[in-house]
Amino acid sequence: MKTKDMSTIEALIENETAKKEKLLKRRAALDGKIKICSDNLATYQMMKNNQQFNALSDALHGKGVKFNDIINAISAGDFLSLQEKLEQTQTAPTTAETSNAKTDDTTEENS
Repeated sequence: MKTKDMSTIEALIENETAKKEKLLKRRAALDGKIKICSDNLATYQMMKNNQQFNALSDALHGKGVKFNDIINAISAGDFLSLQEKLEQTQTAPTTAETSNAKTDDTTEENS
């Protein structure tokens, strides 16, 4: 086995040091790009969640059920009470229907 002289060893050290510095710079650039991608992914996930929340809120509008009712039912595992609440709001007459019915009753009595 050949023994390398001191100048050759110094040259090898310099080359490896330069390679290492170059790789560290590339890694720093890649880490920055990875962070940007991660931030973008988080933003897109929030946008998706927001759209899903809005769709759910729109679907619940006028049903007599609030978003918190659904969350509570999920966390408690009590979907039956949620279903009962939905059925109650679907079968219960609205205030306008109730007032119209009263008006019809009084009109018939006056005739």
